[in-house]
Amino acid sequence: MDAIRKALVALAPVCVCTGAAMAWPPVYGAMEYIECSGADIDIGGYSDPFVADWDGDGLRDLIVGQYYSPGYTDYGKIRWYPNEGTNPSPVFSTYDYIQADGTDIVCNYG
Repeated sequence: MDAIRKALVALAPVCVCTGAAMAWPPVYGAMEYIECSGADIDIGGYSDPFVADWDGDGLRDLIVGQYYSPGYTDYGKIRWYPNEGTNPSPVFSTYDYIQADGTDIVCNYG
């Protein structure tokens, strides 16, 4: 999966649409779900995915904000899925919460 040529879609579960997102008008292919350890990444409603090299290793990691969803007690936190594959073919097998001074960052809503 080439993360540069993907457009992240803010849905739950987290998914991507292939295509030339920079073209006008944009052209997208079929939606593909992003997986972590073989299961679709599902963080509840109104996810806010972003791709960035968070840990400075040259690989594009997945950053996903969590919004409140029934059954989730960790809403408002930000998940970091380190890329263990390559930029063209990322692999996500775990996540951590992004922290500041040893405390999970929580973004309130509303």
